[in-house]
Amino acid sequence: MLTVPNPSMHLAIEQWEEAGVSLHKALARYLELSNSLDYLPVDNEIRSMNLTPRIDSALGSLQTTVNKQIPQIRSTLSQMRNKLCSSFHRLPEDVLSDIFVHVVALYIDPYRHRDPRSMKYCCIDIYCGLSKLVGVCTMWRRVALNRGTLWTVVPFFRSPIASFDWQRIMELAIPRAGGADLNLVADGFWSPDDIFHLGTYIARFRTVNIFTEYFGATGDILEVLASQHQTESVALSRLSISIPYSHSRRLPMITDYVFQSNSEQLQFQKIFERLSLLQLKGSLLRWDVLSFSDRLITLCLKEISLGYDSEIALMLKALTSATQLRELTLIRITTFNDPLPHRDLSESSKISLPSLRSLLIQDVYFNTLRFLLLAVQSGSHLLSIVFTRKTLHNNYYEGSSSENTDITRMCELLRSTPVHALLIDGETWDNESQVVTTWQLGRLLEALPALNTFWANMWYFDDLYCKSLQRPRECEGSSFPPLVNLYITCVEFPDPNAFKRVVDSYSSSIQRVALGGPSSLITKAQVDWDPPGSEEELVAWLRENVPEFIRTGRSFEPPEFRQISWQLW
Repeated sequence: MLTVPNPSMHLAIEQWEEAGVSLHKALARYLELSNSLDYLPVDNEIRSMNLTPRIDSALGSLQTTVNKQIPQIRSTLSQMRNKLCSSFHRLPEDVLSDIFVHVVALYIDPYRHRDPRSMKYCCIDIYCGLSKLVGVCTMWRRVALNRGTLWTVVPFFRSPIASFDWQRIMELAIPRAGGADLNLVADGFWSPDDIFHLGTYIARFRTVNIFTEYFGATGDILEVLASQHQTESVALSRLSISIPYSHSRRLPMITDYVFQSNSEQLQFQKIFERLSLLQLKGSLLRWDVLSFSDRLITLCLKEISLGYDSEIALMLKALTSATQLRELTLIRITTFNDPLPHRDLSESSKISLPSLRSLLIQDVYFNTLRFLLLAVQSGSHLLSIVFTRKTLHNNYYEGSSSENTDITRMCELLRSTPVHALLIDGETWDNESQVVTTWQLGRLLEALPALNTFWANMWYFDDLYCKSLQRPRECEGSSFPPLVNLYITCVEFPDPNAFKRVVDSYSSSIQRVALGGPSSLITKAQVDWDPPGSEEELVAWLRENVPEFIRTGRSFEPPEFRQISWQLW
């Protein structure tokens, strides 16, 4: 591409060169004349000319010129030379700006990011990265300050790092973000002055993430949002509230709710109607007076105790107002078996979510799973279930221990609705027993003819388990699913050949096999996983015999279970 010469550019360079020549000549002439003073006779005549103060004045001028201006000239010219010699400075500023966005993202631990408790640390990492970028040179600083998306995550918390002042960062970041969507990261407890300061900017935030141990603090932020909603347009569309969960073995108390009464929650109804995403962890809403709008697309409920099974009906009824709901995630939702036998699921409790595309249920008791699967009518959505030890148990209140559920009842339940993906999670190596027996595994698979994906985590897969997972050769009359995806993480195989036979049995359908260490998606704590020596030979065999093979690690995040992640922004 031909570059048209810029006359003003040429003129500036010529003037700079001419000034340099003039400066060189002037300094040389000045040195020559200064030396000539040494030959003047020191007599009364020269004293009468006040030469001493004139020399003092000259020395002062030289101090300014030589010690300050000359180093500045040298520094400026050196920076310009480095820019011209460096290929990095030849990049267009928009490309450099995109690189900065990716660089800042590298400062965020992708595994810690899935936990709502890590919001604060993600935010600190972002600003540590930005601080390093803007400190490199003036050009980098200018590019970073002009890229609004770099400044969209705004802190509202105190940090042990002395230089991390959330008020100062908020005042600087929001103007720098320009018109970009803002994301608030609120963590901890806030004083009335803090809340007042936040109110100045609250209408600008599209996403609000709250993590606190104090229920009242959550209400303070929501109250600011509600007050702004009365007077001006509020950008809020994504709200996440996370509170430490510690009441799974009791019925909900008034202090477990975000709002202390129905009338108090109704004051915030307009806020909930604005939301496209709502995530709640450890906190309860009053479902009987809650309604959404067709804006709500994603809902995640995590680690909450609803009470008795029949309370699920109130929650589901509220969801029917979200006519465009596409993603529903229910993780470790606790309910208790209803004490009255006749209080069971009725036709009036069943709901239809016509726009639902994916439903994920993780780590719930059998009584909770049963109510959910029977209440949410089958549609076009994909159902994913994370099966743990508690899934084969009924949960009772009043100190009663949970009881095992007959596998036959579980299979009858699963046959009532198509299951797209199943993860059986051992959760820990500390338990001596497996989640299901070999016989139960076979029964479960036979009850899931529509199963597309099977994932086993933290198991000891001996020959008997492999045989239970193996699809029968004669499939006539069998409802064994033709698996497309098979994921095996933190699993030991005494006999790799037995697992090869499992894979071969699905040769007509299998497209993807994953094998290896733990995924941070489901295994939060670090696990010391040393693959058996025989695994390398098995890996080589899988690479040759399946269309796609994946070696798993902490970053393994299959799409069927991606909803488990907590979305921060």
